[in-house]
Amino acid sequence: MGYNLKVGGSYEFNENNTVYFNTGYYNRQPYHDNIYLNNTNKINPYTSNEKIFGLEAGYALTGETFSANVNVYRTSWKDRVTTSSTVNGAGLVTFRTNQGVEQLHQGVEIDMVYKVMNNLRVKGFVSLGDWTYKGSSIQRSIDENNVVTAPDVLVDVDGGIVGDAAHTSGGLGLDYRITKSLSMDLDYRFYSNLYANTGAVKTNLELPSYSLADFGVSYRMFLGADKTNSLNFRMNVNNLFDTEYLSDSRTNIAADGSNPTYKGIDVRNQVYFGYGRTWNVGLTYKF
Repeated sequence: MGYNLKVGGSYEFNENNTVYFNTGYYNRQPYHDNIYLNNTNKINPYTSNEKIFGLEAGYALTGETFSANVNVYRTSWKDRVTTSSTVNGAGLVTFRTNQGVEQLHQGVEIDMVYKVMNNLRVKGFVSLGDWTYKGSSIQRSIDENNVVTAPDVLVDVDGGIVGDAAHTSGGLGLDYRITKSLSMDLDYRFYSNLYANTGAVKTNLELPSYSLADFGVSYRMFLGADKTNSLNFRMNVNNLFDTEYLSDSRTNIAADGSNPTYKGIDVRNQVYFGYGRTWNVGLTYKF
């Protein structure tokens, strides 16, 4: 059995200023593939419900030309299960599972929109996070044939940094309406403090920071006698400048000077590169 308890409230000082607070406790069942061991019918003896306790508070400013939101949060997530995998030189895969994991996520998020003119908007956001592992966890390693390759062991992960998402990010964007029918937009985003996705570990590998830009054009053709219908054309160009960057890594091998590196990362790491320049177009009819 599991359950959720949530409560929150807000106070509006006036039509432009609002503060709010939310909290909740979640006792939720583990994912089904964490209940059974190694894809067998054996029940995992370490299985228990995940326990999540969250707090958040924020402030919202709403004006005719400028709007902004500030949100601070702190979430404790206990009894999680994390998984990761590595491939050795012979091509054999090892899967590692950490159980009884606790993560602590805390940070602040800010977003804003500024209406410079009737046809020009500037928008932006900043997200600053501190996500770490706490305490210890039970680690198990198996091979690709579901054979346990090492006995279960209690490992210290306290202070380890949670990977797979940038802890620091920010961006600026422009929306410009050239005519009633034609508009364009440009967005720039920055990502930093991104760490490898290696599950619960004490020491993790930090990947290089990177920036991306996206560009879009929209055109609307009004149809019908009363001009209420429209044919909408949209084109997006993602990663406009074809930036080459590392989006993820499933290993955390530190550079020691004995091997070549790429942007400071030891080339023995098994990494994923982000998408280069891509584009898409769409056509929508509204009536």
